Amino acid sequence: MDVLLRQYEKYKELYSSKENHDPHRVHCIDMGWFVLNKYYTLSDQTPVYAAALLLDPSKRRKYIERNWQESWHAPAIAAAQQIWLDEYTMQYPPAGHTHLPVSEKKIPPYIPVDITDNGLSHNQAAQKHDIPQPTLLG
Repeated sequence: MDVLLRQYEKYKELYSSKENHDPHRVHCIDMGWFVLNKYYTLSDQTPVYAAALLLDPSKRRKYIERNWQESWHAPAIAAAQQIWLDEYTMQYPPAGHTHLPVSEKKIPPYIPVDITDNGLSHNQAAQKHDIPQPTLLG
């Protein structure tokens, strides 16, 4: 949503200028802004949006700090933490239920896969150097 709001601001300024004045586009931008602002305001009433940003590995707290007004940081983060405490903290099973029942199904023995028996000729089969080797550097 933050990206869309910035786009609305940018294009409203562009189409409001003397050189590029376009009243129809400005009106469309205003209408889009109106709808987006409605949902943006609703996101203030529930901390789910902030929680989603904090849980997104590409965003986290840094996104909020860079894109939101400073006065919004602490309340949004505290509200997201409260969601976690209320909904997702570890709930322990009642006393007496110390373990889950073990399945009585017999697990079949492991059958190794023979990569040479895959319908490919020897030249088409994967060679050792074709398989990426894991390294400590990732």
